[in-house]
Amino acid sequence: MFLFRRIVACTAPHRPFSTKTTHANSAKLDRLHELATTVNETSSNIEKALRVKRFMPCCHSIMKRIYDPHSRFHISSRTVLAYIERQGAKKNTPAATAPTTLEALLDALASRQLTGNAALEAAASFYLSYCHTASQQQIFCRILDRNLKMGVSTKTIQQILRRDDDQFRFPSVALAHLHPLSQHPLDNGEWYASRKLDGVRCIAFVNHDDIRFYSRTGRRFETLQKVEEAIRRRQKKKEGGDGSFVLDGEICVYDEHMEDFISVMKQIRTKQPMDHPVYEVFDLVDTQGFMKGVDPTPFTERQQYLKSWIGHSQPHLRMVPQTRITSKKMLKEMKDKAARHGWEGLVLRRDTGYQGKRSRDMIKIKKWKDQEFIVKSIETGRMRMPDTGEDKEVMTSVVIEHKGTTVSVGSGFTLQQRMRFLQNPDLIIGKPITVQYFAESPGENGQASLRFPTVKMVYEEGVRDV
Repeated sequence: MFLFRRIVACTAPHRPFSTKTTHANSAKLDRLHELATTVNETSSNIEKALRVKRFMPCCHSIMKRIYDPHSRFHISSRTVLAYIERQGAKKNTPAATAPTTLEALLDALASRQLTGNAALEAAASFYLSYCHTASQQQIFCRILDRNLKMGVSTKTIQQILRRDDDQFRFPSVALAHLHPLSQHPLDNGEWYASRKLDGVRCIAFVNHDDIRFYSRTGRRFETLQKVEEAIRRRQKKKEGGDGSFVLDGEICVYDEHMEDFISVMKQIRTKQPMDHPVYEVFDLVDTQGFMKGVDPTPFTERQQYLKSWIGHSQPHLRMVPQTRITSKKMLKEMKDKAARHGWEGLVLRRDTGYQGKRSRDMIKIKKWKDQEFIVKSIETGRMRMPDTGEDKEVMTSVVIEHKGTTVSVGSGFTLQQRMRFLQNPDLIIGKPITVQYFAESPGENGQASLRFPTVKMVYEEGVRDV
């Protein structure tokens, strides 16, 4: 402990942050040290696991960062302490941009937002500002080294963290009703129209520096580091960072000016950071209201908050423009614009409060429809290979059931998929797929079938989780 005390002695007079922030960070370090001490007091593996679980409510966010198998902080306590020693009394003023919470510091290190001397300086600033006691200094060093030294295996801690995450009940989100293109959907009240985007719905929980992304079903997204950095920059530009709120939008990947749905679905479900995600945000909701599923704040007022917060568009963060619709003529002009530009359709929102459910206050107007089906069987045949010209046996189509009628869908598959599903039909039979079609049409028996059906997505895992 001699090194810890000597460093504090030469730099302790400087306290650059607010007393409230300092107390919160120091208290968090105290709780983590208490956790490590309490767990080490028993030799029973079962009792150790129980004690770790008991501390989860107050230590979860830091523990998850420490024991994330896909994360690294890229510095060690040894290099940070050596950096402080080298600086000595020359540099006891933390950088103005240094993260002011432990979570923000670890996220900046893990995402490589801070590297090299900037990373060392930020960690040193945190150490000098919040580690006042030997126990706080010790636990901070263990955090940087990603090992709290509790005598509990990393695998056990990760299992506890996963079970703790499972207890988080994700609320239902606002969903739109599909409205026939030919009918006029507007009635009393003000309505706003926007482009319907062909991306992946994304809910962002923003709590000061803590930013987390989820699908509409509650699956955590781990690939949106560039969007996270963009949100963090906006938070820094707002004095003190706006508090707790939820952003609702879609993650898109663009091929020139059009969304590439297949690309975004493939990329967002991996563990690798996406290269070019664009978070198209169409709503900002108070966190408490979002969790309850009801927020009385009108849509126009929420849009004002969103516009004020988001500012100018960034490469990875944009606000979806909304157009007030005051007449049938304006709605027709918006439909014509959507058709000219090849948009998927329009979304209309009534100027009313937020509802976390499917509501007629939000309507989608589409030329093409999407629906999920379960694959009943496959059909096979011969197809000419584009590279060699030879004929090979492949899967030509899948069979689904729509309102009691069997429908064959052959468009939308890649050649690789056709060959793979022929070799292993279990990869697709019984699995859900998204089919895009123009309209219903009468089949041979007079029952409803589908016009121009195309497979848009195959969910080989057996469930759509985004």
